[in-house]
Amino acid sequence: MSAPRVKLRTHLIQLVAFTTLLCVSSVLLASYHRARAEQIRRVEQLAEHTAEDLAQALEYPLSIGAWNEVSDRVAATEGIADLQYVVIENGLRQPRIWRVAPDCSEACALTGQGCPPGFSGLARIGAAPALDPAGDDEVAAAELGWVRVSLGLRSADEELRANTIELVLLGTLTGLSVIIVAFLLARRVTRPLDDLRRAARAVTAGDRSVRVCAEGTEETAALAEAFNVMAASLDQATEKVRRATLQTVEAEAGRAAAVEMSRLKSEFLANMSHEIRTPMNAVTGMASLLASSNLPPEEREWAATIASSAQALVSVVNEILDFSKLEAGRMDLERSPLELVEVIDQALELSAESAEQKGLELVSLPAPDLPRWIYGDATRIRQVVINLVSNAIKFTSAGEVVVRTFVAEGRVKIQVADTGIGIPAEAFERIFEAFRQVDGSTTRRYGGTGLGLTISQKLVQRMNGTISVQSEFGVGTQFEVDLPLEVAEGPVPPPLAMGKTSWLVVAHAARRQALSQRLVALGFTVVAVPEVESLPVGPGPDLLVIERGQVPRLVDPSSAARIWILSPQRESGRPAGFGAEVEVLPFNQRASRWYDRLARSTLERSSPSPPSAAPAVGAPRILVVDDNNVNQLVARSMLSRMGLACDLVNNGREALDALLLRDYDCVLMDCQMPEMDGYAATRAHRAREQGRRTPILAMTAHAMAGDREKCLEAGMDDYLTKPITMEQLRSALARYLPAPGMDGLQAVVNAGESDRLRQG
Repeated sequence: MSAPRVKLRTHLIQLVAFTTLLCVSSVLLASYHRARAEQIRRVEQLAEHTAEDLAQALEYPLSIGAWNEVSDRVAATEGIADLQYVVIENGLRQPRIWRVAPDCSEACALTGQGCPPGFSGLARIGAAPALDPAGDDEVAAAELGWVRVSLGLRSADEELRANTIELVLLGTLTGLSVIIVAFLLARRVTRPLDDLRRAARAVTAGDRSVRVCAEGTEETAALAEAFNVMAASLDQATEKVRRATLQTVEAEAGRAAAVEMSRLKSEFLANMSHEIRTPMNAVTGMASLLASSNLPPEEREWAATIASSAQALVSVVNEILDFSKLEAGRMDLERSPLELVEVIDQALELSAESAEQKGLELVSLPAPDLPRWIYGDATRIRQVVINLVSNAIKFTSAGEVVVRTFVAEGRVKIQVADTGIGIPAEAFERIFEAFRQVDGSTTRRYGGTGLGLTISQKLVQRMNGTISVQSEFGVGTQFEVDLPLEVAEGPVPPPLAMGKTSWLVVAHAARRQALSQRLVALGFTVVAVPEVESLPVGPGPDLLVIERGQVPRLVDPSSAARIWILSPQRESGRPAGFGAEVEVLPFNQRASRWYDRLARSTLERSSPSPPSAAPAVGAPRILVVDDNNVNQLVARSMLSRMGLACDLVNNGREALDALLLRDYDCVLMDCQMPEMDGYAATRAHRAREQGRRTPILAMTAHAMAGDREKCLEAGMDDYLTKPITMEQLRSALARYLPAPGMDGLQAVVNAGESDRLRQG
């Protein structure tokens, strides 16, 4: 229970009354003590003066023995107030009482004890000075006796009592006056506060029109003005809250519609992705099959154009899907060991053809102290590098695109620098905005969706990193990706060429530096020169690495034990006049492939086996489950080219029947089909499956967030998104078909030929 509250007015009056009482009491007490001390001092002085005067008056009568006169002189003291006694002592200090007051006794006069409070005065009675008989000098007067006079305090006490009563009455009147004045002042101070209290209660009750008058002291007037401002603000705020409540109700009513619209948009995006990928799978598949067939050069070029255009369209679709996943926060990142240099080499390998078409030098320069293995998401790091490199190639017409990778301040730095057109300073703020480009006019020279840099920035931020840009218009641009460094453990293959020498002939300085580092990592002692004429004279090296443009100037090709010719991808044929110890390598072939070449017992160029026209006896058999006839044709053609047998069914129900009749080595399962989809078919097969587990690979056009997890949860073993290339299909099958007849596929995977599948 809270303590009872007291009004401010009562507090003020109590405070003033207590202060007044304290002051008056202090003044009265001080006045009383001062008056008492003054009276005591006055009585002491009167007793001393009376004794001295009486001693002088008695000096002569006592010297002649006139005792009657002594009595008269003592009797003359009767007029002195409060005289208690007079005692005269002779020279021998023998007292004689000459007068005693009625309220005093002789014993009191003789001993000084038992008398009422008083003060005594003592004076010596001396004779007149006499002449010395032997001369004229005066001699000391003889002592005749002493006079002791005692005065009481009765009159002084009565006077003090009367003065004290007057002071008390005066103090009481003063205190009452002060209390009355305090009451009036307190009422003047608290009355505006009472008005404020009543106004506050009225506002609390809902009457926000109440205002108070700004009167009283300056402080209370200011408080009243502040209250009026507060009441006005509260009135406005209440009105805003009312309006906001109405808006919230309206927004809540529209939120359900917005959620439903968002669901419909997501469903539409998924359906559109599926509908686009399904025909694109046929386009890319058939184009790759045509390009690998025995077509005339012109028709092969047409097929290659179809394939590259289809891949460009797939890239646009993938960018839109990735952007939607990032915006929805539904893109999950992996954390696993990865070879950073290998990931960057893969990105450059995919972008090499675009750079070669424009005559650009595309070079990767990893720092020598860069850790081989780190933790991260290889797919997303590769995607960021591809976006930045593709962007650099797009806006660079001549020169180079260099990717530098190093460690600084405990973090991984990936720099992509070009010698392109640069970025104007006013465009820096919008280059990472979605759907925005430096040149957004209808006459712009460079295409694209405007999502590449936005997706790269969001991916880097999801990996707890940053991405920045530096550029000089007309000179070039450099993007820098800064990622956390967490070193991982992984296999480190031993150098294969310890004690061997290699000559490197490459004109471009950055490429020469990068390839020299690669050869040193393989164990070679390297001599790197920009042209053939600068090669040393003497015994040839164990390995000569030379770019194709330098080959015609090579005087003695047989001087080297082995020769690797660096060439653009479109010029992969071996020059005439060389033996079997010559291999042609693309400029941007990744380092792992160089290592794989040295890992073989010979450097002879291996010719690929001709495609099988029909499956070999005992070849693995694949069940293709797809309701689209074109997709069935593409899958059958690819599998036939790989030397694999296949059966075709149209939906999940037919797939279950086929799996009952035959043990297939692998199943390529579409997800969206009539009668029974791929998820239900996979669950039904896993529920009844006994013995060996049949690998089931989703091969679907669903590429939205969560589709991969949905396939794995249904019991599938892997996830491939359409459109799919022959290399992707070969890589996936090689992981699940290590059986006789798949040696070629497995060798491809072991040699590092496959890229990681795109994760949804």
